[in-house]
Amino acid sequence: MINGVLIEGVDYAGKTSIADNLASALRAGGVPVLQNQCYLKRGELIHFLEARAKERNTPLERDWYYTTALLVDLYLHEESNHDPNVFIVQDRHWLTTVGRNTFFNRDIEFMRSGLLEQNHPKFRFNVYVRSSMESKIRRCQNRPPKSPRDRYLAENPEIHQQYDDFLLNLLPKDEDWLILDTSEISIEEATTAVLNHLEINTRSQAP
Repeated sequence: MINGVLIEGVDYAGKTSIADNLASALRAGGVPVLQNQCYLKRGELIHFLEARAKERNTPLERDWYYTTALLVDLYLHEESNHDPNVFIVQDRHWLTTVGRNTFFNRDIEFMRSGLLEQNHPKFRFNVYVRSSMESKIRRCQNRPPKSPRDRYLAENPEIHQQYDDFLLNLLPKDEDWLILDTSEISIEEATTAVLNHLEINTRSQAP
């Protein structure tokens, strides 16, 4: 069990902004924090695979590299030890890749592999960030797309919402997840909700 919080959700949900604010708030409170994005332990091979993914022009080509990078990350995590006194704020990990592959690449066997879903690292806290279709449309208009899939989702808000609902149904039933709807709240309010969740769960697990 990783001493930290995993923040997951679809594109334009506000994950990275919440993770940034959360890490800052925890540090201000004296908590030693390690902030990660997508991977738990980056190495040269993961950097190589990420760079190759960003050179590709289609979502499928990118997904091959990102999936392989996450499999490498799974191996690196199993071979390493994390300081249990450091709280990890993880902006995306296994669910993003599993959900993307299952939703968009379901006809490709390698992409549908249950390896990541069945063997993913488990976090002490988990947050799924979601939003309404209207909110997604608004945010897509306010932020330039960073990838081919960003452009596709911006052009197809109904599929974007279906993707959100699909990921929500993938959440493991044996894990505690906070479902946070950010449609009508600010990033500051969303961060406060996560902080409150961490505090409530910390108290409930105290002896």
